[in-house]
Amino acid sequence: MKKGRLDADLVTAAGQIHDFAKGQKGHAPIGRQRLLEQDQPELAVLVGAHMGDGIDPAKILSEKDILYLADKMVKGDRFVGIHGRFTAAYEKYGYLPQLQQRGKKARAIAGKIEAILGVSPETYCKEKVNWNTIVLAFFFIYVLIKHIFKSEGYQWLCSISQNRRCGRNP
Repeated sequence: MKKGRLDADLVTAAGQIHDFAKGQKGHAPIGRQRLLEQDQPELAVLVGAHMGDGIDPAKILSEKDILYLADKMVKGDRFVGIHGRFTAAYEKYGYLPQLQQRGKKARAIAGKIEAILGVSPETYCKEKVNWNTIVLAFFFIYVLIKHIFKSEGYQWLCSISQNRRCGRNP
């Protein structure tokens, strides 16, 4: 967090690399450690927390919360929303306590964001953009931060996504 504001660039960078150690048991702490070894402590904190460690929905909204929620609204390269993400996980693994806790955290963070926006993060994203890819999760990060803190980022996201639909403003 920069001077009491969310750092959209940091969240977006973490979002792009958060799963680079996926496939290894404990990929979040492994990713965290590798980033620390590369002298990237801010990224390390976010990557290390994206599976829920250190996430406390009772605290003020943070970059960790935004990354966590964006990650929990996507399955593979598709936007599925919180319900879709956890329904698939419950079907595959059963109602494990750790999965239930992750879902509860995601819903709590979404609730905080809904209180700010006046609409759920999923609905807000769907109203602002109509393509169905992982770009939506990162669009969500930027739109949310721009809406709450009036920061820039939409045009940058469009330039990296190379999506023709980005001609309209959020």
